[in-house]
Amino acid sequence: MRTIIILVLICVPALSSDVPVLFWSPDRPLSDLPQASSGNNIPEDIFLQKYLTPLTGKDKQVIIAFLQDKLHINDISKYADVYNPASNGGAFRNIKGFLDSHFSLELPHVLHSHKALESMSHHFPGAVHRISSPADLANLDLSIPQHYLLVVQLESVAAAKDPRSTIAANDEMIGKMAQDLKDRGIQYTALYTAETSQEKLQEEAHTGRRLLQTASNTLTSGFFYNMSYIGPNNGSSTLFAYLKSIWVCMYSSWDRNHQPEFCPYNFTLSQFKAEDFSVEWNDNSSSVIFTMEFRDVVYNVSLEYYNITIMLPMKIDIDRYIFGDATLSVIGPNISMVNEVMATDGYDSIVSILYSYHCTEMVFRGADVNNASIPYGRFVLHGFQIQPNVTTHVFSLSQDCVGWMTTAIWMALFPLLICIIILYFGLYMILSLSTNDRFDDPKGKQLVINAQE
Repeated sequence: MRTIIILVLICVPALSSDVPVLFWSPDRPLSDLPQASSGNNIPEDIFLQKYLTPLTGKDKQVIIAFLQDKLHINDISKYADVYNPASNGGAFRNIKGFLDSHFSLELPHVLHSHKALESMSHHFPGAVHRISSPADLANLDLSIPQHYLLVVQLESVAAAKDPRSTIAANDEMIGKMAQDLKDRGIQYTALYTAETSQEKLQEEAHTGRRLLQTASNTLTSGFFYNMSYIGPNNGSSTLFAYLKSIWVCMYSSWDRNHQPEFCPYNFTLSQFKAEDFSVEWNDNSSSVIFTMEFRDVVYNVSLEYYNITIMLPMKIDIDRYIFGDATLSVIGPNISMVNEVMATDGYDSIVSILYSYHCTEMVFRGADVNNASIPYGRFVLHGFQIQPNVTTHVFSLSQDCVGWMTTAIWMALFPLLICIIILYFGLYMILSLSTNDRFDDPKGKQLVINAQE
């Protein structure tokens, strides 16, 4: 009986675009799909031709693809509890159960599997739907006998503080959707893959202090924004901004004591244009307001369009600028929120006027977390750097959002301090050793030292 352990045991060094792909089906044998050798990467075109296309040649059924933003083969060995003989799969509990009990196939290394899936959707002989929650699946009518391709966008792992919990939540969502299809008597073939195996986005090209605990890789894409505006006393100022991507998540309601397992409405914005950004000076608050506005953001395969607006104020105060609470507006057919106040996770918000501000992942959450009757949102700015008063043609030295004393720095300082204290007392005791100042003379009178019992 094959399990996820097989996938881990054949792990070999892979390219960043390599991702594992797991197939399973309760009804359709997968013996017509070729087995993959452990040492080879499957190219995108071969994966499309020999693995995806054959799925459309059988009886009319549903093909459901669960797509995650990041999945490395090491994530399976790390979070699936594969070295425990009695393991139930850990964070991959439902997926492991499907692989064990259904027809299944594991491909360790596939190049650009998500691109092959996208190519398949363009020429798919049936209906294509993009969904992101079990509720979306429940609302789909799959009774017409034809092929269906369902692409499920899972919650972001790369942006999560706790990847294990996010993967477990995605696994639970996969289990719920599979149970829904089973309850409705729908035959399906499922696959689970990701867009990349990258561990983390590369830090931005900026000067100044860098985070030693942040991993780097080869991604360098981003959008640079350069805009002049009328500042204080009608003077001309220039704002520089750099941004890699934005992730926005919306909940119809929020209860801090019963948080949802996954994000029902999530948007990933990475293709920017200059007209998406604007900057203006507000005399009343003495603030520079940086606005990011995105119109007609497609959600659920062009069936729904949303407008997303993020406003980030920066108050100019003589020798510094101070970040205020941002506002988020998401307006669409199913959920709407206008100018909701968003607070950060306690980042440094006061920056010297001579410095730029940098944050690898700047997280904003709804400030009113106690009110569960209103839509609740959060968003993450990836690779964000900004300077509202540029005096040269490049960013000035940057001040990082995490502050000067991070958890990693304290973790290094405390063991070092303990080692120094141990070394000090050791040397002190060694230097305190002394020798006798009186010795026996074999030719003289015997030395007698009186000692009390």
